[in-house]
Amino acid sequence: MAIDPSDYLIACDDGFRHCLEWNLKPDLVVGDFDSFKGVIPEDIEQIRFKAEKDDTDTMLAAKLALEKGYQNIVMLGALGGRLDHTIANFAVAASIAQQRKLCTMHGKSDSVYLVFDREVIIPREDKAYLSVFAYSESVMVTYEGLKYPLYKKVLTNQFPLGVSNEFCEEQAKILVEEGMACIICSRELPKK
Repeated sequence: MAIDPSDYLIACDDGFRHCLEWNLKPDLVVGDFDSFKGVIPEDIEQIRFKAEKDDTDTMLAAKLALEKGYQNIVMLGALGGRLDHTIANFAVAASIAQQRKLCTMHGKSDSVYLVFDREVIIPREDKAYLSVFAYSESVMVTYEGLKYPLYKKVLTNQFPLGVSNEFCEEQAKILVEEGMACIICSRELPKK
C-alpha cells in the first residue's frame, strides 16, 4: 500500500513509531499515549486524550478525518495485532461505512473493505482470494470480474457463500445494496 505525499496522515498513539520506521511524517498524531512514550516533534500537530475515554484512539482519528470531510479513509496496521483491537477496528470501519464513506484496512496478508450501499472496485492481485460477507444481517450484492459472479444475490451473516472467490479480470467490481458487506482480499504470504 503506497502512501501519496498529498494524503492526510493521522498516526494513532504508537502508530507514530511506525511512521518513524517507514520514514513518514504524519500531519497529526492523536491518542492517549499509553503505548508511545517517545517525543513527538513540535512541528507535528498532536491531540492528547485522557486514557479513561469511550473511544479508541482509532475511533478518535476516524472522527477527526470525517470532520475534515475525507471520503476515503485507509487504516494501516489495523489488522493482525491484538484481537480485541482488531474487532474494535472493524467497528470503526463499519461506522465510517455507515456514513457512506469508503473505509479500507490493510495488513500484511489482507485488505478489508467495509461497504454500505455503494460500489467498490478492487484491483486484481496475484495469488489472492476475494471474499464477500454480509456484515449486516443480510446484504444484496452483485459482482463481476471474479470466477464466481453473482447478480443481486442476498447474502446473510450466517452463511459464508461469498468466501474464497478468485480474480478472473484485471479488477473486481462489487455493488453492495441493502446493507453492509465486508470484503476481504487475502494474499498468500511466501512460505518460510
